[in-house]
Amino acid sequence: MFCPLCNNTHTHLLTISNNFNKKKSYYKCSNCHLIFLDPNNLLNEEDEKKRYLLHENNINDCGY
Repeated sequence: MFCPLCNNTHTHLLTISNNFNKKKSYYKCSNCHLIFLDPNNLLNEEDEKKRYLLHENNINDCGY
């Protein structure tokens, strides 16, 4: 897996589970230490827009 920041090929697989994201695979670059999502776990454009439209950019929103 190539690091999308520095193009290093030495990355380490991390598996992170939580209530929100379920189980997704991330990689950590051994060169620049970037942690990035496995490209296979990225949302497609339509699903990304649906998720974005759920955002409430309101100072009174505790998730903001």
